[in-house]
Amino acid sequence: MWGLSSKPMVRSFINFNAYKDSLRYFSFFDTTDNLFERHLFRKNLIEVSSSDYHLAINPVIVFQSNFSEKNKVQTNTRGFWLYGNIGKKFSFESQFMENQVFAPKYLTTYIKSSQVYPGNGRTKPFKDTGFDFAMSSGSIAWQPVSALVIQAGHGKHFIGNGYRSLLLSDNSFNYPFIKTSFQSKFFRYEIVTASLMNIYGGRIITNINSEPTFRKKTASFQYLTFKPNNNMEIGLFNGIIWRASSPANPFFNFSILNPLPFFNALAYGLDGTNNALAGLNLNYRIKKKYLLYGQVLLDEYKQKNTLSFSKNGWQAGLKIFRLFGVKGCVLNIEENHVSAYTYSTANHQQNYVHYNQSLAHPAGANFRERLFVLTYHYGNIFAQCKFTGLLSGRDSTGYLSGSNVLFSDISSSRNSTEFLNGKKVRTTTALFEVGYVINPSFNLQLFLSHFVYTTNESGMRNSETIFSIGLRTALFNTYTDF
Repeated sequence: MWGLSSKPMVRSFINFNAYKDSLRYFSFFDTTDNLFERHLFRKNLIEVSSSDYHLAINPVIVFQSNFSEKNKVQTNTRGFWLYGNIGKKFSFESQFMENQVFAPKYLTTYIKSSQVYPGNGRTKPFKDTGFDFAMSSGSIAWQPVSALVIQAGHGKHFIGNGYRSLLLSDNSFNYPFIKTSFQSKFFRYEIVTASLMNIYGGRIITNINSEPTFRKKTASFQYLTFKPNNNMEIGLFNGIIWRASSPANPFFNFSILNPLPFFNALAYGLDGTNNALAGLNLNYRIKKKYLLYGQVLLDEYKQKNTLSFSKNGWQAGLKIFRLFGVKGCVLNIEENHVSAYTYSTANHQQNYVHYNQSLAHPAGANFRERLFVLTYHYGNIFAQCKFTGLLSGRDSTGYLSGSNVLFSDISSSRNSTEFLNGKKVRTTTALFEVGYVINPSFNLQLFLSHFVYTTNESGMRNSETIFSIGLRTALFNTYTDF
């Protein structure tokens, strides 16, 4: 199937029968005859369909609470998710969530510094120590012919086959976009044009009594994949953050609309006035049991006889399906490296950032990460063990290491661009989780989790442990393990 390294896929245009084996629709409840039980445990909560249209509506909930009164950690999310199609060529999808969160200490520090909750938008205070924020997304898609899909909406995208992506990930907040996808037997080409927003240094105050607005910027992403057979996929990626429009630059660059693959990257270069990066995404499947994957990222390259320096990154990973011959058991091992000041440019308004969050890896730049994820499904029962280890060079007073992608790279110098320069910080996370999928149609889960977050800086070790129980619809990724 095409598009395994590009997500999300348009749900209404996919045959989901191929994926039912992952959960096998096994349940301890007999849902055959009782209408209430069918919709609670197997089908969409509300579903209307005919030969000409289909509509499904489901709740989005996260109710999570820890067992310790000393460290209050709670999540309260309510919302809805609807999707459907009209005929065979037009589909739509929409989600909305309202959230109140009491976060652990390490996450509270991040939220207060960045002004956003990871993967979401700006927060407002809730009671004494909590945060309140909303999240919405939606899109419409039109498929005039089988080889072409045109999509517009408000959401995010992911390029890659691993847990992280160094090219384009779903780490940041949703953004308005237009996406066009064309595919043939061996090739698939995607173009995404998006409107992003800067919070850091981008505030525009028009009225002190109203909410501030923020400076916008335009981004374009191109992804060309070649699939010579069912086991191999080779993808070429190009991302550009265009020079922002402003009173000093009051024009629209029509090159943004150029559909030719990588023409803009070749015309403007990786070190031009626009912040451009290029990447390679690879994956190869061996006997349906092993998936080798990786990414190579090039932001800038060192030029002879200049003070310029290379900014790059790479990823290598392995997925093993049916580990030790056990059906439903999957092991994922991955390593990520990103050099200092990658994703940054001279004008911080053009950094590879949206809503104070990286468009790629949540750790920003100047880091090395190793992760291990073991998952197991048996019917509707699931278990997960996840370990991450991050070594990063961080900023300190009066010194910028190139780790924070909000900052400009113009402050870099020869002695501060080396890999892992700056203050060394080791961050490890461990997650142990078990649960039961109550309804696979909207992934309603009851779960029990144990999460440990540890940092080690200059010999000073700090650790937080969160033991919690919850009920959730696990439909979206939120990364808090960095």
